[in-house]
Amino acid sequence: MPKRFSVAERKPSPDDLEELFWDEGVLGWWIAMIYGVHYSLVMFWMREEKIPLMRRNLSDELLEQIDER
Repeated sequence: MPKRFSVAERKPSPDDLEELFWDEGVLGWWIAMIYGVHYSLVMFWMREEKIPLMRRNLSDELLEQIDER
């Protein structure tokens, strides 16, 4: 039986996460596939580490609120 890793062991370092997302342009859902976790967990990690999202990752409703300001 393959060894199972906890989610805590799968979490990339903040530097690796930021490099994948911003420098290499890897999408959040693909980062989730790489680390074997759900997309929402990757987004949680991003918020936790204060890594800003790209406009493409924001909902239409949130973009409208931003544009109104």
